Amino acid sequence: MEHLDAYIPFDRRLSISHNTPLPDKTTGTVLFADISGFISLTAALAHELGPQRGAEELNHQLNRVYGALIDEVHRYHGSVIGFNGDAISCWFDQDDGFLGTACAFAMQETMRRFETIPISSTNTVSMHIKVAVVQGSVSRFIVGHPDIQLIDVLAGRLLDRMETAGRQLEKGEIIVGEEIVEQFGDHLKTKEWRTAENGERLAVVQSLEIPVPQKKWPEIPPLAPEEIEPWFLKPVFQRLKQGQGRFLSDLRLVVPVFVSFTGIDYDSDPAANDKLNQIVLWVQKILSHYDGHLIQFSMGDIGSYFMIVFGAPVAHEDDSVRAIEAASELISPPPELHFMREVKIGISRGQVHTGAHGGEARSTYGICGEVVSLSARLMSKAEQGQILATSSVVEMADHAYEFKKLGPAKLKGFADPAVLYAVNEKRSEAISGILGTKIKSPLIGRATEREWLMNALQELENGTTHVALIEGEAGIGKSRLMIELFQHYNPEKIVGLSGSGNAVEVTTAYSAWRTVFTQLFDEEISHSHRLNTSETKGDWESAVDKIMHDEPDQIQLAPLLNVVLPLAIPENDLTIEMTGALRAFNTHNLLVKLLKRAANNKPLLIVIEDAHWLDSASWQLLSRVSQEVTPILLVAVTRPMSRPPLEYSQLLKLPHHKLIQLDKLELEAIEALICAQLGVDDLPSQVSSFVHERASGNPFFSEELAFALRDNGFLQIVEKKVEIKHPGDLQSIEFPDTIQEVITSRIDQLSAPLQLSLKIASIIGRVFDISILQGIHPAEPDKEALADQLATLCEADLMRIETPLPEPTYFFKHIITQEVAYRVDA
Repeated sequence: MEHLDAYIPFDRRLSISHNTPLPDKTTGTVLFADISGFISLTAALAHELGPQRGAEELNHQLNRVYGALIDEVHRYHGSVIGFNGDAISCWFDQDDGFLGTACAFAMQETMRRFETIPISSTNTVSMHIKVAVVQGSVSRFIVGHPDIQLIDVLAGRLLDRMETAGRQLEKGEIIVGEEIVEQFGDHLKTKEWRTAENGERLAVVQSLEIPVPQKKWPEIPPLAPEEIEPWFLKPVFQRLKQGQGRFLSDLRLVVPVFVSFTGIDYDSDPAANDKLNQIVLWVQKILSHYDGHLIQFSMGDIGSYFMIVFGAPVAHEDDSVRAIEAASELISPPPELHFMREVKIGISRGQVHTGAHGGEARSTYGICGEVVSLSARLMSKAEQGQILATSSVVEMADHAYEFKKLGPAKLKGFADPAVLYAVNEKRSEAISGILGTKIKSPLIGRATEREWLMNALQELENGTTHVALIEGEAGIGKSRLMIELFQHYNPEKIVGLSGSGNAVEVTTAYSAWRTVFTQLFDEEISHSHRLNTSETKGDWESAVDKIMHDEPDQIQLAPLLNVVLPLAIPENDLTIEMTGALRAFNTHNLLVKLLKRAANNKPLLIVIEDAHWLDSASWQLLSRVSQEVTPILLVAVTRPMSRPPLEYSQLLKLPHHKLIQLDKLELEAIEALICAQLGVDDLPSQVSSFVHERASGNPFFSEELAFALRDNGFLQIVEKKVEIKHPGDLQSIEFPDTIQEVITSRIDQLSAPLQLSLKIASIIGRVFDISILQGIHPAEPDKEALADQLATLCEADLMRIETPLPEPTYFFKHIITQEVAYRVDA
């Protein structure tokens, strides 16, 4: 296991080691050190070395600087409490200002070593530090759930003063509070006095005229793993525990979320610790549901705020939607958190550098990038109770949420105005999804599959039942085929319904069937019921009467409909006693009866997308519907599953089933697809061949690559003709965010050992043999264990075996997968 103590502040580490808790109230000095130049360094390294090597070198330079500064903090008996982007907040307990101020000058001197960082023989980047130091009283808390993450908190008005002082700083300066000048007297040379917006006087100081002895921390033995683990995000701890800390550094797409609030007096309220802990536990619970992570808690004169991230250290294809789902809950605290007030939220989306930041003595897992600052600015711009988002978030989530465009706004620290959007409300389940999607362009390729579906649709009108299983990897065109199906059914003769599995709802019973039944009973349920507002919850009786009108013997089972309809029907004496298998049995029976009744009136077309995310109850209902409801065309759409559920196998045994496996499109189809998307008559063979090879015939990847070539100036379209502007540079095209998001989410679902093997293989190249992989693998696995891992990666459809004998050779199924794997774990 790697040395993990560094992820805990030193004084807290000492407290744990000696089993002596730190006091909740204490006095001392707060130091805030802000490093400038990281943004310029990031851009320069990416330009000089490319994104992959640039990210590696950035992490190296970042940690050199942090490490040197943190060493100075520890020499003066300070502890680094938090990392704030390119800044650190430090605490010097029981200090009257001498140690903190001396440390500030020592940090300033240390930073001279990094004033000029060479990038190439002709290019350098300058880095500087500015430091604020104030002295007084603070509160010190531990908050959070130990099974999620404990957080060390420094709070109080002294932190507000620290932030105020920090805003008065210019590059290379040290600024201190008036109380520190009084402590030093003439021994602290003042350059000038400044008055903050709140009237506080602060001194810019230029030299310390008396020596301040260093006060180093004592040596302490390493903490036990069980003492350390509660302070970590679980995915981070698993990587570090297996010695893979260096592979935490990623260049990846994330969705940062900033949440600010007021309402706690950290200095005067004796219940402040408990109140903050209640808030943090509530936030952690919500984030756990959506698989987001609380990265940081900070304080300032605008209140308290959380920095949350979706997409790191674990990514999902729908991180933007997850972020908005979570924000929609966080914006309205429950009654028990009535003291949490003035909640504001900002959300953006973009590429950042993630990983372990700091030095050997103190580290953290964090994210750095311009998009992080953008989310923070949106939070500050938001009104009370408002969620603001950028256009990059809206593009990924407008299928699920409605947004109000607010127009461009100037944000501090950003040269160009940003177009802001306010999150309004979630789109109704009755009108969302493929059922309401219309596409004018014709379906390209898939002629055989389309013909079967059109025939099945025609036969359904005549009362014939079919069950179809459509299988294919992400982006292969499954949803496009379903849109084609829905665009050709006749609603006068067939009832069309659709539902979808959801990665967030894999443990929520019947989650995929909620939209199916909401669509089925759309007319019976008023708009107010669908929104489930408190004013209409009592009106469920009329909706139930309409739904159960010819099932009077089933009326007492109506509360069971709550799992698929937002009616909030109260439990009765019969249903309240139903639990476990008995409740599931009766729910299945009731739902199947309702679908059978509907099919008797008019044949049903039901499509369940993303079936690989179905919960067990949804699979069970799907199996029963396939056998008992007729006439129906039931289509389950899924990615390949290495361990499909029993119900999937049962569907394959039905006499009226059809398995449709979608594979890559051929070159001609990809060329036609790109022409249609770009609005051109033909395509240069160099472009079509390049896209087909890079995307391996995947339609979605092909479209996104074509758009990227156009939007980045590699292609120019003139009068429906394509001109290649930079033919020799096609290979340098960056993969669009949408592609990276799909692949990164798949990689992050793998276990840590599989991720490591995938990473090492990606370094070798698209094709590799097992002996070479074993020879450079840092975990030194034996060949049998490595072969098992590669077999699992093949089952996950990420790799293929090229030659099994005499020495197994493997290859990445997509070039894109290999390159993104290399980049993500750069």
